[in-house]
Amino acid sequence: MSLQLSIIFLILMGEMFVITLLVLPLGSNVRRSVVRLFNWTASKPTCNVTTYIVLGLVGLFFIDSFRSVNSARHTPVSNYDAAVNQQAYMKKFYNQRNMYITGATLFYAVSIKCIINLINQILRNEEKLSKVAEVEHTTLDLQKLKEDIKSKDVQIEGLKRQLENLTKSYNELTPEEESNKKDE
Repeated sequence: MSLQLSIIFLILMGEMFVITLLVLPLGSNVRRSVVRLFNWTASKPTCNVTTYIVLGLVGLFFIDSFRSVNSARHTPVSNYDAAVNQQAYMKKFYNQRNMYITGATLFYAVSIKCIINLINQILRNEEKLSKVAEVEHTTLDLQKLKEDIKSKDVQIEGLKRQLENLTKSYNELTPEEESNKKDE
């Protein structure tokens, strides 16, 4: 493999590692930190320019490989010279291999961008859901407190009635005791 294709293959392996890292079922905090790292690098103009230049070069290699595959497809096959046929087949194989590697590299670059966008949406929805859950939790707490207040109000009313009854019975007993004291 040539040096350019070796570099493209390394880029492909790096993209495969990144996709694996993004797709693994990691915790929200780990995933959030990975996405923050990607968003931070995407916000840097130097990183964006470098990424676009590298992807542009890979795209040019893809176009060149595609053109080479199409031109190798139309090469005549010799019935008499096996060495010529073997060379033609090897050239066709190498061109196809180069086209697949560069095509996969471009595909993974687009896939990484889409996966990061999806993860960003998931994280935003998780934050909204946690805020809604907090509001619902406070609403449930308020309802519980209101029910407690109602039950305490009922208990207070019962105690008031009990106090009134005790006061009445005390008042009824008080005149009898006074009359008993007078008699003594």
